[in-house]
Amino acid sequence: MAPTFVITVILFPLETAVVAAIVWGATGLALLSIGLGRLQGVDPKPIVFEHLLVGAVVIVAAHLVGLGISSILA
Repeated sequence: MAPTFVITVILFPLETAVVAAIVWGATGLALLSIGLGRLQGVDPKPIVFEHLLVGAVVIVAAHLVGLGISSILA
């Protein structure tokens, strides 16, 4: 799935590509989480919420680390 994110960068300007990649990643994560919940025979909503929350935390953390590195190198 990771190489599909490159497509967004090729097709769109950078700001649009970032938003498209986030939407694409969240959609894939939600669909995989739904499948996982169904496979386990439980309600998938809490699993989807948990995985999307963790994904959002990872995105924010990666952004903050990038800002930190950028400020050190600038």
